[in-house]
Amino acid sequence: MISIIPAAGKGTRMSSVTGGGAKEMLPVAGKPLIAHAFDEARLARVDEIVLVSSPLKRDLNDYFLSLEYPKRLVIQPEPTGLGPAVILAGLNEDAVVLLPDALYSPGMPAARIARMLAEGYDVVLYTEVVTDAQVKRFGILESATPTSYPHILEKPSPSDTASRLAIGGRYGFSSDALKRMAISMFEDPTPDMSLTPAINYALEQDLHFVHLEADDDERRFDCGSVSGYKKALKELG
Repeated sequence: MISIIPAAGKGTRMSSVTGGGAKEMLPVAGKPLIAHAFDEARLARVDEIVLVSSPLKRDLNDYFLSLEYPKRLVIQPEPTGLGPAVILAGLNEDAVVLLPDALYSPGMPAARIARMLAEGYDVVLYTEVVTDAQVKRFGILESATPTSYPHILEKPSPSDTASRLAIGGRYGFSSDALKRMAISMFEDPTPDMSLTPAINYALEQDLHFVHLEADDDERRFDCGSVSGYKKALKELG
């Protein structure tokens, strides 16, 4: 089993804070965001941690390679979306995916996701309950019905769904699921391929699916936004 940390995006929303540098190198509680994600992946006891990064992020890439654990750096030449980044890391092993700008403290959910994959689940989606006002900022998980598979709605209006289960920046995929997701992206390529359509395609294949809700101590700090990053600095140091 591997852990995938996608980090090839441009991070334009955070440019006022990063000054053009990698947002994954922003410090929180004495270490950069990438180190928090790395530590969470390490605690999940995966066999290898894979960073999918940009050739322009030399500071991030050098820092990642200095960390102690079996690891691999994969370069995504162009930021073509989260979907291709995950597939680029590899298709032959089960994978726990951690978005590094979603910082969890003190609880870290990756280990729970890894356990579900080890038990034989193909798609593990980690969710948290959000308010009506927050719905349009997230992918929202809708449960299966007699006429539909479970699926994710990407940033819907609160009136478009009764669900308040938001995807929290953590995922688990079996090798089988990853291969099916890759097929969906190959069949319907777009300039910026998000992960959501590929996940929905996998869910329609009757794969073994489970969703995990956040525990009370698994607090998420959205360090992909300026306000969320400032909140993390205020509360975590």
